[in-house]
Amino acid sequence: MIPIAVRRKIVEAYQSGLSGIFVETAELFGVGEATVNRLIRLHWETGDVLSNVSRCGRKRRFDLDWLRRHAPCARVVVASPD
Repeated sequence: MIPIAVRRKIVEAYQSGLSGIFVETAELFGVGEATVNRLIRLHWETGDVLSNVSRCGRKRRFDLDWLRRHAPCARVVVASPD
C-alpha cells in the first residue's frame, strides 16, 4: 500500500502540471499508470486520497459507539441474570 503522503504528492504533481500525463507521473514516483489513474479518480470523487478499504465489505449490524456507551449495563446483566 502506498503511504498517504506519497499518494497526495502524486496527485499534487499531476494537478500542478509537473508531469502532464499518467505515464510521466507513474514513472516519476515509481508506480503504475493505473495507480495514478485510480488516485486521481479517487481524489476527484471524494476530495482526498484515503484508501477505499475502510469503505468496503459488509456493514456492521450494530453501532459500536452505542455498544461502548451501553456496555457497562450489558456487563451487569450478564453478571447477574434473573
